[in-house]
Amino acid sequence: MGQQDVRLDEDPAVRRRFQMRLLSDVDAMARMIEEGLFDAGPRRIGAEQEMCLIDERGAPAPMATEILERMSDERVVPELARFNLEINGTPRVLGGRCFGAMHEEFDAVLGEVRRVAAGLGVRPVLAGSLPSAQHKHMVTANISPLARYTVLNDRLTAMRGGTYALHIRGTDELSITHGSIMTEAVNTSFQIHLQVSPGEFALSHNVAQLIAAPVLSASVNSPFFLGRRLWAETRIPIFEQSVDTRRPEFHERRDVGRVRFGERWVTSVVDLIREDIARLRSVVVDDSDEDSMAELDAGRIPRLRALGMHNSTVYRWNRACYGVTEGRPHLRIENRVLPSGPTTLDEMGGSAFWVGLMLEGMRRWPDVAERMDFDDARANFTAAARRGLRTRVIWIDGKTHAMDALILEQLAPMAVDGLVGAGVDTDEAERLVGVVTRRVELGRTGSEWTREAVRARGGATAANLRHVTSAMADLQARPGSIVDWPSLPEPPENPVGPERVSTMTVGEAMTRELVTMHPGDAAAYGARLMAWCGVHQLPVEDEEHRLMGVLERRAVEGPLRDGRDPVTVAELMREPLPIAEAGTLVEQAGTVLAESGLSSVPVVADGRLIGIFTVTDLNRVLAGDAAPEAQELPVGTQTDEQ
Repeated sequence: MGQQDVRLDEDPAVRRRFQMRLLSDVDAMARMIEEGLFDAGPRRIGAEQEMCLIDERGAPAPMATEILERMSDERVVPELARFNLEINGTPRVLGGRCFGAMHEEFDAVLGEVRRVAAGLGVRPVLAGSLPSAQHKHMVTANISPLARYTVLNDRLTAMRGGTYALHIRGTDELSITHGSIMTEAVNTSFQIHLQVSPGEFALSHNVAQLIAAPVLSASVNSPFFLGRRLWAETRIPIFEQSVDTRRPEFHERRDVGRVRFGERWVTSVVDLIREDIARLRSVVVDDSDEDSMAELDAGRIPRLRALGMHNSTVYRWNRACYGVTEGRPHLRIENRVLPSGPTTLDEMGGSAFWVGLMLEGMRRWPDVAERMDFDDARANFTAAARRGLRTRVIWIDGKTHAMDALILEQLAPMAVDGLVGAGVDTDEAERLVGVVTRRVELGRTGSEWTREAVRARGGATAANLRHVTSAMADLQARPGSIVDWPSLPEPPENPVGPERVSTMTVGEAMTRELVTMHPGDAAAYGARLMAWCGVHQLPVEDEEHRLMGVLERRAVEGPLRDGRDPVTVAELMREPLPIAEAGTLVEQAGTVLAESGLSSVPVVADGRLIGIFTVTDLNRVLAGDAAPEAQELPVGTQTDEQ
């Protein structure tokens, strides 16, 4: 997530100096373009591989620091969370077998990460959004120890006003608030860079925007988040919302998000950068004394550090990047669209598909901004993130296409032509684009595989999501593509052994789908609900979800038989009553159940009801299943006899 060296004790004077340097950097870039100083040599590509770390159960494992301490490879660097790592690949001249060389490099470095991680009992996994992640993993205690990330979290959160809201509607619906940017940490991507000249930047960026939808749809790998079945590439809305500093109370303003597709076709790289600076306030600053214009006057190429610092907190899905290699400045388009995984071969296929389409698209669509409405390109991108290959798009000249047909009939051949035209070996171009066409022909994206695997295992329970995540990590260590994976990974021999039972918490095993009562409700109404749901008890909560008590069937039966006027739940409910926190151990909760005579214990967080731990849940854990299966009806408590 950008440069690491930030100033901790920002003050107004430092900010003002930074702002002046930022203006100087923009002027220096414009001058370098005018004077023709940018690299006009061979076109290069580069890439970054992000990943998560998981433990032997498939849950996030905050062990990045320990792994880095045991590795001497400077290409492996920390990321936002203690359970993230990133590999920075070596930039390569585009041509020949450059993608094959890149693939070999990432496999080799990833193999070394696997070797070192195995010694610590953890593994890397490539996933757009980590299926097994839970709220408890996305806490500030798991932020990377690098100062940059704490500063970034604190300042973004302060700009937001303290709480982020995530609302994503897919097959299921997710609506949560979160107090930090750590929801972003469970998302990882494979970022591919393509060097472009200043003169072709506007066209290349516009083509990147056009092709973002088909490139994404063929590579989606993020169907689950917090146990919900959401978008084909749920990473897109998570990232857009998890660092969104816009305040909802100012909804009448037309502010832009830090993560965004864009608002219009681009006219130049300088105009794009000016727009980002004007619309998005700098989050982190440094106090460097570099004077970029003075560097140019002295005949040296400036690093444009202030511009790089600002750009590191602006996350366009196709982002402009500046760099200096061997004393020559260059521009790159950074594609942030592709998710991590499902395999490194799939990533190489998606990258080659994108690069080929970029190059051939610039040749075939020089007037793309005139032939395509920008709003259609943006809508296509959102649709692709929602539905993957099951998308219809509005394309060049207003024509509509089924996404899979568009890719197979038009875009895949174009990508091969673009790669071969740039000097990539024909067999390499056909092989890698063929990885994409096989996925499209079979409808076998990472998202589809994950959905099928979770469905076949019985639903999106915590245990099943951990198991599928573990299976992904195992399969990724083998050569090949997602199309070579078995449809259903083998279940573990002992999903929940005795050692695991001793450390399992109520929050992992509780029933989350609830039927509840309010104190002012009619007790007879509660009796009918208990009969319909086949339960003996219902928790009672107020409008703020604070737990008030429990209504038991036997407490209701007497007044109803007596024919008395309707009584309220408050008159009959039992309180006080035993409760459990989400972090309570299952064994401790089992003792509470036995001693209280209840068939369930309400589970609370900050006094608010979040679930119920029942005798059925306890027996299920002891029998070797880690979490309740999906139920046809939400329940208050199970039907266990007291």
